[in-house]
Amino acid sequence: MKPTLYLKRLVYYTAIKVDCDERPNLGLIGVGGQNGAQGMLDVKEDFCDLIQQQGGNFQQLPGFVLSPNGRTHFGNGAGFLGWKNFGSQDAVIQYLMQYFNLVECDEDGAISFEEMIHGVSPGDKLMETLLWRGFAVVPHQDGLLLHECSHEKDVATLQACGLDVQRFERPGVGHRFWIPPQPTPDFLLSEIFGLAACNGMVGSPENDESFASFKTINHDADLYVEGLDAGIALLVKGLNLAGVYTVMSCDGHEKQPPQIWLRTRWDYLWCQHVLHQVWPIARHRHPWVGIHTIEPVPRPISAIWNFVDDPTNGWRRYFFTWEWPRHDQDGAGQTSRLIQAFARELLCEDTSSFLRRQKAGIACERELLDLVSLTESRNGTPESLGEALLSACGQPSGGEAVDRLLRSILREGVNQAL
Repeated sequence: MKPTLYLKRLVYYTAIKVDCDERPNLGLIGVGGQNGAQGMLDVKEDFCDLIQQQGGNFQQLPGFVLSPNGRTHFGNGAGFLGWKNFGSQDAVIQYLMQYFNLVECDEDGAISFEEMIHGVSPGDKLMETLLWRGFAVVPHQDGLLLHECSHEKDVATLQACGLDVQRFERPGVGHRFWIPPQPTPDFLLSEIFGLAACNGMVGSPENDESFASFKTINHDADLYVEGLDAGIALLVKGLNLAGVYTVMSCDGHEKQPPQIWLRTRWDYLWCQHVLHQVWPIARHRHPWVGIHTIEPVPRPISAIWNFVDDPTNGWRRYFFTWEWPRHDQDGAGQTSRLIQAFARELLCEDTSSFLRRQKAGIACERELLDLVSLTESRNGTPESLGEALLSACGQPSGGEAVDRLLRSILREGVNQAL
């Protein structure tokens, strides 16, 4: 009996999977684009093993090319063994059907590449693509600066994808790398957008869990994009910039809401404070992600995140879930946009630096407990924070008066600011 493999159609290739909901691919079938992708089959060693179990030998086919660096023939991915050009998609499918039953994956609620770039101006496509995949970038001189929190591995990943990334050194500017204006065809952008995560583990659960360590640890030392799931990568980077130490994360793979694990009890408490403080600002400084509206969420702020302290769960004791507004495809997609809006606010230097200074000023455990309690009492109100802001200023964003109001919310909470 033939085993079953699943085909998930993307923009420039079709991914071959053991399970539609699992992120790793066994292989890629080229459907068009650069480097002769049409009809090309790029495979990993596990795929070759499956073929061999069914009596075939992919590596012995005429025209097989061994990958020199573990990437696909058009420069993306990792862990690939090699490829062969079959000349057409139909020829690839006919070859695969000798050994497998092929089933197409159903559409899921994830934000697709087509949805992400639809309507986005050509000049903004690269920035939107990088942000959605978790690369922390800010505009600069017609190009983009990689945020100073960006790992050296992020630079290497983008260069391997074909982007020109240059060192950037200027007094008073912490960002170290600049992406100058350059041609970025949709094929290249889709490859960046679809970069798979190798794992979701960041940091070490065995580290010192003392309050002193919580105050002094370097939070962003090991954060790199290919170690983080796409749906939550930018949020993880933003939280660490705000002083929240994360150790593991999962975007849910469109099957369940995203989750982030926190290192200590103090990070668990500080994270609650950060989320409650920044939420009203993120929702109204970033009412749009790309060109896509962030829809109002008719929920109390306390229903957006579910914080769990499970002492039976070992080093995974502390975590929170970013709840879907409803458990369907639309709920998953809407949550992705809300996470993007929130993460982009955390990347704003005035917000992240304010939170870091605030954390540095906490002298003891008791002060942190009091601060979290105060934040919950002033921001955890059942009414929509969005409605409160709109009634106060008459518009969702823009204008000096609105900016002043948002700043005061960060300092004083919604109730006092309004």
